[in-house]
Amino acid sequence: MAEHPDLVGTALHVPGYVQSADPGAVGAGKYWVDTTGGTGAWVLKVRNAANTGWEPVASGGGSALTVREVDGTPTETPTTAIEFPNGTLTEPSAGVVRYTPSGGGGATISDGAFSGRPAGAEGDLNLPSDGYSIARKGASAWEPWGPVFPLTKPPLVATWTWVNQGTATAVDEADSIYFATQTASGNNARALVRAAPATPYVVTACFYPLLTLVNSNSVGLCFRESSTGKLVSWVWTTNGAGTPSPILLAGKYASPTVYSANYQTYAPGIWGAPIWLRIADNGTNRLMGWSTDGRHWIDYHTIGRTDFLTGGADQVGLFAEAVNLSYSPAMNLVSWKVT
Repeated sequence: MAEHPDLVGTALHVPGYVQSADPGAVGAGKYWVDTTGGTGAWVLKVRNAANTGWEPVASGGGSALTVREVDGTPTETPTTAIEFPNGTLTEPSAGVVRYTPSGGGGATISDGAFSGRPAGAEGDLNLPSDGYSIARKGASAWEPWGPVFPLTKPPLVATWTWVNQGTATAVDEADSIYFATQTASGNNARALVRAAPATPYVVTACFYPLLTLVNSNSVGLCFRESSTGKLVSWVWTTNGAGTPSPILLAGKYASPTVYSANYQTYAPGIWGAPIWLRIADNGTNRLMGWSTDGRHWIDYHTIGRTDFLTGGADQVGLFAEAVNLSYSPAMNLVSWKVT
């Protein structure tokens, strides 16, 4: 495109170009509206004195303001301050952003390791990468607000495969999966599975169980061997009021409707929601663990990876079962992380 007629003329106009292609060596002092970024991300540039390149135009000697659309495509190096009609956004140091209203006050938001948080001013917020709390700076000290657990949003329901679904349901919520099953007179496990990662791997899940103290309601995780249909469950389960309940249970299923035997059961004592469980395969053994905070774990059960699942588990997933005709279990999966 040639010179834009609206930008060329006498002293009331400026010589320049509005286009995506670099106009080249058109003369020092000429302007170019670089449209490469598309509508909403144009950048005004000026030809340098040596006529060898273009420089972004900025006020106050700063670098050009980054304009981003919803796709997040950057155009230039961000400025050190962005002024709004009622306040200013600045970056006083790396990893720290501060908003200052026109009327005064304001706060910064910082992140990084808790031990490296800035001194801060009252009202500032810190998001530690190694803690469970959002910290707010009080009059003299940082005060934790929480706990807030680091979570990994579960994959969408459409990316899982049902095993013996029946009338069980799984619904994508804003940041979780709500998985519920129906009652049954005998063993009738329902599962949502996906391909197991290459070994070694660890799957860590966090969920809120919805169980009734009957014999029995179960929700949790599972390994599955797709060629045989066998499952190994790792669940939080109720087993009636006559024994400690709920308990942790690792069990074997020849099929969703044929329960084989328990590997192990364990009553962890007082334990509130959310529930943290993990399953792992290190290439030699299958492992199961539980935690109250997602960081400190008890290794509960370890066995050879081909025990019962003779070909090895090629799927992992969510598990739910009701072995009673009155009450059905459910779980709200808030985190699913594969490492």
